[in-house]
Amino acid sequence: MTHLSKSAVVQQALEAHLKSQRTHQRRQQATIDPIDAFVGSAPRAVSTDAWLRQTRGDDWGQP
Repeated sequence: MTHLSKSAVVQQALEAHLKSQRTHQRRQQATIDPIDAFVGSAPRAVSTDAWLRQTRGDDWGQP
């Protein structure tokens, strides 16, 4: 027996349910478009412009 209040038990159950829902939604989205599972997962240490300069040269975005 854990000696938790009713409120604490309900809170834990709700947190577990919501976590399960988020996982389920991610899996559903991944089956629709596998790339969606990775969108937003990488840290944004390098800006898009810096990345494009690295991959396409210093004249990226110049007229």
